[in-house]
Amino acid sequence: MQRIDDLALYVHPEIAQELVKRESLATTGNLDFAGRRAKLAVDPSPVPDDLETHDLHLPGYKPEDPEVFVRLYRPKGTKPKNTMIFIHGGGFVGGSVNGADGGCFAYARATEANVISVDYRMPQHDPYPAGVHDCYATLQWIASGPDELFGQQDQIAISGSSAGGALAAGLALMARDKGGPEISHLVLISPVLDDRHETPSSQAHFDNRNWSSARSQVCWKAYLGDYYGKEIPVYAAPARETNLAGLPPTTITICEYDPLHDEEVEFARRLTEAGVRVNAFQYAYTCHGCATWAPQSEIGRRINRDIRESMRAGFGLSTWPGRKR
Repeated sequence: MQRIDDLALYVHPEIAQELVKRESLATTGNLDFAGRRAKLAVDPSPVPDDLETHDLHLPGYKPEDPEVFVRLYRPKGTKPKNTMIFIHGGGFVGGSVNGADGGCFAYARATEANVISVDYRMPQHDPYPAGVHDCYATLQWIASGPDELFGQQDQIAISGSSAGGALAAGLALMARDKGGPEISHLVLISPVLDDRHETPSSQAHFDNRNWSSARSQVCWKAYLGDYYGKEIPVYAAPARETNLAGLPPTTITICEYDPLHDEEVEFARRLTEAGVRVNAFQYAYTCHGCATWAPQSEIGRRINRDIRESMRAGFGLSTWPGRKR
């Protein structure tokens, strides 16, 4: 694959128009991850009139772990029996529950379910496995049907965007290997999956206004912490798992000009070979995260519509494929 230094030359004009507004991010040296996250911090979004939110603090994965902060979104005045866990992106080192409000509003409205967004720990203080442990603690809490606010659930799904996709896939593997809780379906939105950077696409992208080859390596190193350069657990880098059988029906979205393109295509192929039902969507003339920072573009609207419809299908609210056999 040829080297790509300027993504704007390859993506759809509507995407390029937004791409040129984005700042280039440093990818070398000791990055100030805490400062970067603070710079990107946003306040909670106003809650739409048709929805309600609840901020909760859940027990940690282990007794010595801190509580996990989550935000619950759902249609106002309802008590749904299905739940979608959402794990935000941000290169493992950024992003926030507040920043994911808009997407979670749309997901709660589309699925008519509870959506729970997880404020997992970041590697500047707590590298792997802290983040995925926070997500598993959330899954366990949901499955327990803990209180009057949140009763016993019929179905629990997992979704994750970008680096959140790595945690989502890792969480699904962990639930499979631990014998539960059962996951109805998995939605991976341009997921990060492989720390090895061996594919052609993972080595070709050098436009640091977006997810790039260099930025990916720096963020993976931060996330893995003491595991970096050693044997990497599959719950950290799901593409390393050799047996994908037993995972739930999976939707995966793939952008054409993305360092993650090849690993996502390969993961979808291997899921299919393992007998997992897969909806794989590849979007031409797109790049990583474009549906988030260019949501009003035609392709951005299409990607977000496909994501919401896949979430609905998993809960049986749509005729799309995605249900368990």
